[in-house]
Amino acid sequence: MQIRFYVQYQSQWGQQLYITGNVANLGHNDFAKGYAMQYYNQQYWVAYVDIHTNEPFTLTYRYGMLQDGIISSTGKSYAIFIDPQNPSPITVADTWMPASDVRNPLSTKPFTDVYFNHPTNTITNGNGYTLRIVAPLLPSHQTVCVLGDTALLSNWNPTQPRLMEHVGDGWYSLHLPEQQPGFQYKYGVYDTAQQQFIQYENGENRTVPYVVNSDQHVVLHDGFIRLPTTPWHGAGIALPVFSARSEKGFGVGEFNDLPAMGLWAKQAGFNLLQLLPVNDTGATLSWRDSYPYAAISAFALHPLFVHLPAVGTLPAEHPLQQEYASQQQALNALPTVDYETVMRYKMAYLESYFQLNLQAILKDEGFNTWSQQNNHWLAAYAAFCSCRDEFGTANFYTWSHHNYQTYTQNSTSSLRARGMFYRFVQYQLHLQLQSATQQLHALGVTLKGDIAIGVHPHSADVWANPQLFHTNFQAGAPPDVFAVKGQNWGFPTYNWTAMAQDGYRWWKERLSLMAHYFDAYRIDHILGFFRIWQVPREQVEGILGYFEPAKAFSLVDFDDRFITFNRERFCTPYIDGKVLWEIFGEDVSAVKKQFLDEKYDGTFQLKPQVSTQSAIVEYAKAQKIQGPMLEGLLELAANVLFITAIDDKGVYSFHPRFQLMQTSSYKALDFSLQHKLALMHDEYFYTASDELWRLEALKKLPALQQATNMLVCAEDLGMIPACVPSVLQDLAILSLEIQRMPKALHAQYGHPAEAPYLSVVTTGTHDVDVLRQWWRDESLTNRQYFYSEILHHYGEAPTELNPGTIQLILQQHLQSPAMWCIFPLQDVLAMNAAYHVPDPQQERINIPVNSAHYWQYRMHVSLETLQNDPTFQANLLTLVKAAGRI
Repeated sequence: MQIRFYVQYQSQWGQQLYITGNVANLGHNDFAKGYAMQYYNQQYWVAYVDIHTNEPFTLTYRYGMLQDGIISSTGKSYAIFIDPQNPSPITVADTWMPASDVRNPLSTKPFTDVYFNHPTNTITNGNGYTLRIVAPLLPSHQTVCVLGDTALLSNWNPTQPRLMEHVGDGWYSLHLPEQQPGFQYKYGVYDTAQQQFIQYENGENRTVPYVVNSDQHVVLHDGFIRLPTTPWHGAGIALPVFSARSEKGFGVGEFNDLPAMGLWAKQAGFNLLQLLPVNDTGATLSWRDSYPYAAISAFALHPLFVHLPAVGTLPAEHPLQQEYASQQQALNALPTVDYETVMRYKMAYLESYFQLNLQAILKDEGFNTWSQQNNHWLAAYAAFCSCRDEFGTANFYTWSHHNYQTYTQNSTSSLRARGMFYRFVQYQLHLQLQSATQQLHALGVTLKGDIAIGVHPHSADVWANPQLFHTNFQAGAPPDVFAVKGQNWGFPTYNWTAMAQDGYRWWKERLSLMAHYFDAYRIDHILGFFRIWQVPREQVEGILGYFEPAKAFSLVDFDDRFITFNRERFCTPYIDGKVLWEIFGEDVSAVKKQFLDEKYDGTFQLKPQVSTQSAIVEYAKAQKIQGPMLEGLLELAANVLFITAIDDKGVYSFHPRFQLMQTSSYKALDFSLQHKLALMHDEYFYTASDELWRLEALKKLPALQQATNMLVCAEDLGMIPACVPSVLQDLAILSLEIQRMPKALHAQYGHPAEAPYLSVVTTGTHDVDVLRQWWRDESLTNRQYFYSEILHHYGEAPTELNPGTIQLILQQHLQSPAMWCIFPLQDVLAMNAAYHVPDPQQERINIPVNSAHYWQYRMHVSLETLQNDPTFQANLLTLVKAAGRI
């Protein structure tokens, strides 16, 4: 069967259009393998593609424009029904729908599947004409209709319009089996409850494109309906699953708590719940696994969130069943999560249940079907967990099976049997999260997930797919006011070249699974898709990282600036007597003796056993060195001007150390050289690589965005390249706006009223203090400025942030033009003095500078208590309603 694709696109010189779709001839949704179209005329590009199939299926596809090595694709996918029983050629005439169109995010899953849900019909087309249009934000009692100048289109009679059917993702369709070519038509809106035509779309009548007039089987994708798009606004609550507190829980929030949380949120005017990552992090089987961004699988759910009674009960005489009520009561009484006790009990309970019901589980058709459907990730994950248990560590470099391929060839039957248990646990988690999502949708509440920037270095993903990761580097972030030595997250960086070779399959599979439960997602550290801050594995502190990719300096660049390059002076720690005295004071002699060798010029170098930060940490651990001495040694190792990098071809490049101007190494240089190096530093960090980073993001982000119909939101905080806002705008990805972390240069605070529509405004994240603690920590001057200039209040600023002032801050955010306003639950509860904790520092979830932070915050009031406070709910509902966010 031949498909004739025509797309309206007024191209410019040097542009080339491609089409890709879900069949081999169209590159399996990979533009790199897509079909090159031909220029037809000033209005159209065309492609004739043969599709071979014996089974009917829905063909989905997108268009992309190639220019300067970058594909800019349409914002939505198109679809046609392929029926091998009808061999006549299909001609499609499509309207180009740019990714930047603000109506694209309004046609994503939260809107099409929940807020403006319409029953979805099977997509069909056949001989004659099929009309298709996208109509965002249509209420459930309305649909799209068509009128035209033929009998099949009611001869423009508005009392008898032809009603269209919703066929998914916001598309509406109408098939006209005997329609003749050359007709005119127009879309409109019809009220199915009142059975009344409401209005025509704006603009001139539509006409059938001349390129398809002689064809028999025609599909017209007409883009978006021409109706005024009233900005839609929503409000949400952010809370990690583990932080939820309920009487039914087991010392920790569980997936089963989400519907109760959603019910409270809905009654208070909120229609979205935002979570932190919910993937399994069980690398050490200790409290250190409480860190939710270091998953051992980007696919597997965390057993921490399972609700045991929903799995099943053990025999009454079983010790674990007898302990359940007392353990639950003790754990629920704790102010925070006792991660280790909860996990130890839950895993023991699950294993006992699995062993006692093994035969029934193995015969469970639902379990077997799900297990097979998810085998592409589940097999490696189950094997990884089995080996971790067998060898007592997640460090697979110490296993006899160094990678998954070795395991599949040499694993024992006991390991494979153990893997079945982990499949069972994942199936139970799947059922519970799926059920929670369905219940939230029934309430009109959507679920927003969080896709972490990295995975644990000892994870199933790295074990099974080592070619996709650079394990000799660690992802992190450059220094800022919150982390003056930068951040080192420990995750291996991605091998984007390898990922691109199969069209980012790992990412697409990860997101497709996520879309089964979530309606929207936050891309953690989206800046990492532009460039990642990578720290060599032999270093510890983020300050010794550099950007990848980046336009670093070569030896020629130093020559061009009339700088005599001295690698030893520029790229190794500069240590002289003055430096040592400033760091170690009276301990200088001991430091010299134990850690340093003197060089020919009277300066010093670190001994081989402490030549890198990782070596220093290992040596300090063995020698029980800590405190100021350890910190001083790490500071010595970081006293460099440039960081050396070597590419795959053995070519050297040199990256300025962040804020090299603040190092004692820099201060020991003459003024002329200082000036030149400072210019190189600023060029590297602020201007040189901006276009490179823009192109990198445009290679990666569209592939993620197009993998699902979830709403995509960015976490674009930190050291933001100049190209980031324009890329997000080009892709219609929502930015994140935080008042106390303004993006405007020299601004002390941001103002929610200035946020763009395609954004999420919030009072804070899990990485910062809650409002009450932030206010306490601000200086008197800053508090007064915020009170007077931002809140526009008269008088003296209060020393404590009282409920009335908190309400004003929340109101400002709710009245923002941003599409979404999402508050941390702690800041919402602070609007009620009855819910204040004496020390608001206890409500902080994470401290980024502490890599060993224990993530154990739990809301201090239960969901049941909140449900029994209708007055508070009503107050919140009034605020949200007044802002037009319902």
